[in-house]
Amino acid sequence: MVAFLMPLIGLFMAPIYPVINSVMLSSLPTAQHASMTGLIVVFSALGGSTGSMITGFVFQHFGGQQAFYGALIPMCVIAVCLYFFKSMSESSQANPAHTPSQQKVS
Repeated sequence: MVAFLMPLIGLFMAPIYPVINSVMLSSLPTAQHASMTGLIVVFSALGGSTGSMITGFVFQHFGGQQAFYGALIPMCVIAVCLYFFKSMSESSQANPAHTPSQQKVS
């Protein structure tokens, strides 16, 4: 059963990635979009490479069922971080005088 649930988790988490990127880019001034996109691409590649190696290590040493439940921990951390990110972005939209997009880029 775990062999079928792991791909399903990825299937349902995949649409979140472009949404997070879009939210991050829309909160920045247009002049900083290229540099942030570069950072997103670099860290996505690093995360994909190291994540695959870590997943293989965990499956090899702990087995499939423990690896599945261990994968739930970072997913929960990401969900909590997204909740706080959302509340911070909503509060910055409610108070536009303090948003970073209003500052001048030198």
